Amino acid sequence: MGKADYFNDIHLRVIESNIIDNGKSDSIDSETKAIIDGYENKLQVDPYNCDLLLEYSQFLVKNNLYSKAINILLKLVNIDNKNKDGLRLLFYCSDHENKLYDEIKIEEMLKEIDENNHRLFYWLSELNFENGRIYNALKFINKSVNIDKDNDEYWKFYAYLQSVNKNDEGACRAWKEVLRIDPNNDIAKLNLAIALSTDGKHEEANKLFSNVNTKDSHSDLDLDLFIPYYLWNCIKLNLPTYYIDKIIQNHDFNFETIKRIHNNDIATIVYEYLGDYFSKKNNFSESIKIYKKAYNLSHSEGLKSKIIKNYIDISKGYISKGHNNEAVIYLKDALEFDPENETIKRIYKEINKKQERKRVLIASATISAILLLIGLFITYYYGHWRDYSGT
Repeated sequence: MGKADYFNDIHLRVIESNIIDNGKSDSIDSETKAIIDGYENKLQVDPYNCDLLLEYSQFLVKNNLYSKAINILLKLVNIDNKNKDGLRLLFYCSDHENKLYDEIKIEEMLKEIDENNHRLFYWLSELNFENGRIYNALKFINKSVNIDKDNDEYWKFYAYLQSVNKNDEGACRAWKEVLRIDPNNDIAKLNLAIALSTDGKHEEANKLFSNVNTKDSHSDLDLDLFIPYYLWNCIKLNLPTYYIDKIIQNHDFNFETIKRIHNNDIATIVYEYLGDYFSKKNNFSESIKIYKKAYNLSHSEGLKSKIIKNYIDISKGYISKGHNNEAVIYLKDALEFDPENETIKRIYKEINKKQERKRVLIASATISAILLLIGLFITYYYGHWRDYSGT
């Protein structure tokens, strides 16, 4: 059967008969009808012209002739199943407020056109996801991977959808398929490791994390997610501190990206470990900043104690060097964080007393110096006056 005959085949006529008419055809004005007739005549001459089919469908949508547009778009995607503009317009019609055409009809109609068209199902999965329909997106991508089991692009998208759907087991299965197809794919290793770790399979995840090539790898490798999840997995395995610290030392990443971890428990653990790491290195200002991020997620009393301890340590460090003004800045910040903390209040009170005594001593010394200068001036002036008067 040729393509021209295919459009007149019983399958397509069954499809077209199932489309609900929007009832607007009777109200088409003569000018619009003339343009439609013009498109129809052009398609009689060149029925496979995708640009013409898309242009025609866009005209129909512009004039609210959705059911007619759907007929043309179905022909378009049958000829070119990679035509994203056509597929998007098809979904626009389905989403129209009159609900002329829903996803169930799309699936039924496309199965009539070509039930093994895995590429078309992939695009439909993408479009469903773009429109917030995760269930339908999964349904269509599942069709794609079942038809073409060796397409890593399909499995990657399938894995991503499973992660969005918080199905770690499904994501693991999909990433394993990607690695079956491409065993050296570092992105797949990373994402599988993350999925395994969040599914509680930390030993298996750790082998993958340690095998990810972060030095000379694919440009899309997301190091800012790799390191936080790797750290968390190591922490959960109770690996030695020196091992975990080495990961931090060997990789440069932005701590701000930890907030991309949507699981607050994981993010809290990673933030707290990083706070401990900087605290051990006496970088208290950095550790306070990171501890606070963890505290904002969990409001743990243990974290609160660590933050206060770091405030005390950094303040005492400044006090020991005689930099009381800098110490006061951190103590004030600590009191804003925990206004009722007695230790901070005591240190703040002591340093204020010291500063007050210092101010009194400076003031006394200043007055004494002024009085001395006045005395010298008087003595000098009185001596010159006596010499001048001759007495």
